[in-house]
Amino acid sequence: MATTTSDYMDLRELADEYHDLKERFDHAGDGDELDEDELERLAVLKALEDDLGSDLEGYAENEPTMIAKSEFRDYCMELAEDCGYTGGGDKNPLLNYID
Repeated sequence: MATTTSDYMDLRELADEYHDLKERFDHAGDGDELDEDELERLAVLKALEDDLGSDLEGYAENEPTMIAKSEFRDYCMELAEDCGYTGGGDKNPLLNYID
């Protein structure tokens, strides 16, 4: 299965979204209230930041992409192929180490 953009998340985009929602939440009295979906999204992004154990924006600078665990093997295989590391079919020894 080929990796597509829906198989991973750009943490920089999530960090920007979190920053925007947090800023709006902090200034909610200014007439820009968050709706229920936005509050839920803010809570999800806050939980992600807590799970990472770091500021989401700072973490995104060093590790900008999150890949679903279920897609990681396919992502690695596709990346290795794109970089030319796994040419030569099934006899390439590197294929045995991507899992």
